[in-house]
Amino acid sequence: MSNLINYDGITPSIPHSGETTDFEDALIKHDVIDKRQALGNKGMTEEQINSVLSLDASNLSPDATNYHTDLPSNSGSEFSDEDDDFIASYRSRRLAELEESSAEKARKNLNRFNGVDEISRDEWASAVNGVSEDGTWVVVNLEHSGNDDTKNVTECLKNLASRFGSVKFLRINYKAAIENWPESNLPTVFCYCEGELQKQMIGQEQTGGPLTTVQRLEWRLKRLGVLKESELEEDGKKVVKKSNVLKIDKLSRKGGVAMETWGDSDDEDVGND
Repeated sequence: MSNLINYDGITPSIPHSGETTDFEDALIKHDVIDKRQALGNKGMTEEQINSVLSLDASNLSPDATNYHTDLPSNSGSEFSDEDDDFIASYRSRRLAELEESSAEKARKNLNRFNGVDEISRDEWASAVNGVSEDGTWVVVNLEHSGNDDTKNVTECLKNLASRFGSVKFLRINYKAAIENWPESNLPTVFCYCEGELQKQMIGQEQTGGPLTTVQRLEWRLKRLGVLKESELEEDGKKVVKKSNVLKIDKLSRKGGVAMETWGDSDDEDVGND
């Protein structure tokens, strides 16, 4: 009676078997699933699966295990052409489902964020470092209520946020972000990825000049690798002078990384007027 179904729990359970069915063997044969997946679908634990696979590798009979393997073996089964056609059709449908699922996830990721949210200093760790840990780009603009350039950058970022939903755009008062940050360094835009500061643009020249445009800012973020989906092929302004601005070595709470600023490039002609 060892193979009776147990109804004592909330859901019925059946004894685990180290054997696979004809259908599972066919799926394994056609590389639709592997044996680990087949055993997992039976409800076996990771430890039980490893034991069965270990015995298989040692050419031992699964009957030596304690998983109620007194069921008949299907290892000698043969498959007809009709079986092969069915499995091939099943595999094609399964691959189509997986592709559709991946495409749906990609679409959701492209529309993951929207707008330019304002954050406080206390929210920085979670909203910036935390969100960017999975490879998401987080762009932070340091704002100053009395600086038209910083407010203009925010307006430009709002436009970009409506078109690049996979990037998170934020704004924060510059004094709240970094103590004693020089006002002369504004506008300042920090770009985080993988939990750390990766890129930065400091000053008017690096952000596209006085009262920069959406196109100039988009071009610079594309060049820095933040807006990979951007279709821009040129800038809206010609930069002929490098900016000699203060760099920061440690902003990330994880210790910071080497950072690339827009003015570091030797290319003087960023685009066309």
